[in-house]
Amino acid sequence: MRQIRELLKVWRMDPCVWLTFVAKIAAGVGSRCSSFSHSVIVVLMKKRHVICLVVDGLRASALGTYGNTSFPTPQLDAMASRSLVVDWLWADSPLLDGFYRSVWQGQHALRQAQVKDHLIQQLADVGVQQWLISDDTWLTSQSIALPFDKTLLLETVASQSAETIEDAGMAQLFYEVVLHLEEWRNLVEQDESSMLWFHTSGLMGPWDAPIALRQSLLDEADPDPLEFVNAPGELRDLDDPDEIYAHRIAYAAQMAVLDTCVGAFMQAIEESF
Repeated sequence: MRQIRELLKVWRMDPCVWLTFVAKIAAGVGSRCSSFSHSVIVVLMKKRHVICLVVDGLRASALGTYGNTSFPTPQLDAMASRSLVVDWLWADSPLLDGFYRSVWQGQHALRQAQVKDHLIQQLADVGVQQWLISDDTWLTSQSIALPFDKTLLLETVASQSAETIEDAGMAQLFYEVVLHLEEWRNLVEQDESSMLWFHTSGLMGPWDAPIALRQSLLDEADPDPLEFVNAPGELRDLDDPDEIYAHRIAYAAQMAVLDTCVGAFMQAIEESF
C-alpha cells in the first residue's frame, strides 16, 4: 500500500480512477494444464477499498493494448488507457491453483509448504472486510480455509449459444456481481477497509457468445462459424487451418462478451462510488 500511495503522489492521479492491469503473457489455447494466462485487474478507490477482478484464460495478446488488431476490445483498451500497464511479467505457473498459491501465499507456485501469514490472513488481521465472488467451484471450496467474510459461488451453465450478449453466462455473472455492489458499498460508507475479490472462469468457462457475433467477425469467403459451447482443450493437434481459424474466431467472440461485461462493470462502479 505504501508503494501504491507513492505512485499516486508521483502521478497525481485520483485514487478513484487508478487502475492496475497485469497480464500474464502466455501463448496457445488450452485447458487448465495449458499455457493459458490469468489476468488481474485491480481498482483502487478512496479509503483503502479494493476491487480485484481475475479473468481466467485471458491472453494479453488478445487485447488491443498489447497490439491485437484482429478484433476490437474498446472497453478493455479504454480501461488500460487509465491504468499502469505492465509490459512483462514472469509467471511461475500457468495453473489456477499455482497462480493463487503465488498471489495469496506470496511464494513460488512449486512450493507446497503452507504459509500461515498469507495475504488474506494479513488483511483480516488488520480489519479489512474481504469478499470472494466467483463462478469457479474449486476456488470457492479453497476459500473455506481462508478468513473471507463472505464467499459467493455464482455458477454459470450454458448448453447452447446465447441469443444476445446479455444472455451469455459471463454477462449473467457480471450482472449478479453488480447487484452485490450495493451491499458491498455499505462497507465503503461505514469507512471500513474492504476488498472485493471477483474471479470469473472467463475464457475457461462456456464459450456461449451468440453465433451471430462469431459470424460478424468472419469475411464473406470464410466458412461458417463452428457451433460449440465447451471451451476447447489444447489445439496443438489440429492440422486444418480452417478449423484453427474457426476456434480463433470463437475466442474473439467470447472476448467481445468479456469486453462488454468489463465496460458495464466499470460503469456500475463509477456510478455507485
